[in-house]
Amino acid sequence: LQIYLDSIENHKYFKNGEIDIILNIIIDDYNNMEFYPYREIINSWLYERIDDSIKESIPYISYLTILAYTDVNFAKSYLNSFLFDKKIISNSSPLTLNLVSNFAIKQKKYDYVFSAQNLITNKYPNSDVVIDISQRTVSAYLDVKKFKSAEKLAKNILENDKLNYKMLGQINKLYADSFRLQNRFELAIKEYENILKERDWKGSLTPEVLYWIGISYYEMEKYEQSHQYFQRIYVLYGNYEKWLKNAYIMSIYCLDKIGNRRDMIINTYDEMIQNDIIDDSIEIKNLMIFMNKNKLIR
Repeated sequence: LQIYLDSIENHKYFKNGEIDIILNIIIDDYNNMEFYPYREIINSWLYERIDDSIKESIPYISYLTILAYTDVNFAKSYLNSFLFDKKIISNSSPLTLNLVSNFAIKQKKYDYVFSAQNLITNKYPNSDVVIDISQRTVSAYLDVKKFKSAEKLAKNILENDKLNYKMLGQINKLYADSFRLQNRFELAIKEYENILKERDWKGSLTPEVLYWIGISYYEMEKYEQSHQYFQRIYVLYGNYEKWLKNAYIMSIYCLDKIGNRRDMIINTYDEMIQNDIIDDSIEIKNLMIFMNKNKLIR
């Protein structure tokens, strides 16, 4: 460990981003159960090094990054003040930038998500974490309604990154989302359908994609087609609770738009009750208002 820590002090001998090799070795050793008895020693040495380091220097950032991945108490107490510092971000390696991006998207601190994206693509374009950071950046663009930026970045990843094939399903979903949120529903449906064709992208992504295809058809006022996609979710993917509930709700609204489907609406609602998915969410409350207003509850 001392040799690894000394090598961090001599970071100037590393090429661009190579210091992460050492950081990952230390993190992996810490998480290896064979080294469990030495965890307190590892942490104490790291804190000693931090105390002796110049604040915002590369060694200082590296030691804090290791602790962020290994020490729960550090993560709870100091992570925000450490990560959300512009000077620290500018000196960060890919491993630290990945931390910044991850915690920033969770806390909706989008400026930091974009800063991490800018640095990773300009300084470390070949890093293993580029795809992770870029995916969060696309999500952040969608959250702040920069749909064109989301579309452009997602398209760039899909066209140029062939090494992270399994992760591209989620990127493709975000790409389709960018079209849907621009009301370009036919393009959105095309991209969602592409996801359903890829075996490696199936799983939890499938009911979500089916749902958004249903929403796209609903927005296009094609209620019969919309209902078919929502129906597929609760027939085939009943173990995905979030999408199950949403699919039932939207099915009822579709049936109402189609017209003359009173019995089907009541039966669909009864199925919801049997599946125990009536909760106190705003979506269910709005549905209850609709059902009561139209006297659709038995």
